[in-house]
Amino acid sequence: VLAELARSGSQKAIVAGGGIAPLVSVLAASRAAATPGAHKHAACALWGLTSDSATHQAAVTSAGAVAPLVDLLSGNPEAQGYAAAALCNLARDGDARRAIVDAGGLEPLADLAKTPDSAWLRAQASGILELISEGFPASSKGTNAGASSVMADALPLPPPAPAPSTPSTTAAAGLKSAAT
Repeated sequence: VLAELARSGSQKAIVAGGGIAPLVSVLAASRAAATPGAHKHAACALWGLTSDSATHQAAVTSAGAVAPLVDLLSGNPEAQGYAAAALCNLARDGDARRAIVDAGGLEPLADLAKTPDSAWLRAQASGILELISEGFPASSKGTNAGASSVMADALPLPPPAPAPSTPSTTAAAGLKSAAT
């Protein structure tokens, strides 16, 4: 029910009523303490809460939701999509991008960016990795180098640009074809 409310315009009321902390608690609960469905619905609710509000995104990040959302990327197939969608919303913020990297999110995101199972999930994971790469330029030190390496492996390379046509190569090609 809370997940539906979070996606249907009741975000402010949920946040004002203190709804973020219990959702994060459900996410953080071990698999033995919470069902896969509970994790899925909590991730879905956080996705809804973070869809259109930078304030809500910051509150969810501050509440510690990033690490449990990252855990769901590889541990719960039912919740993967909602976790990825919530992280994609959160990754618009620099603190959340750092938290995703610190929580070890790059490798599961890279794996999801290559999954043949779901184009939507691939797009979510690739979107998060692109947002992270914008926030962490390539560096030879620390986490940024690791982030750049994993993202380079995960993100598809653009097709090579055609060689520029210069007057001298165009003229040479014309002379060659005229001579034959």
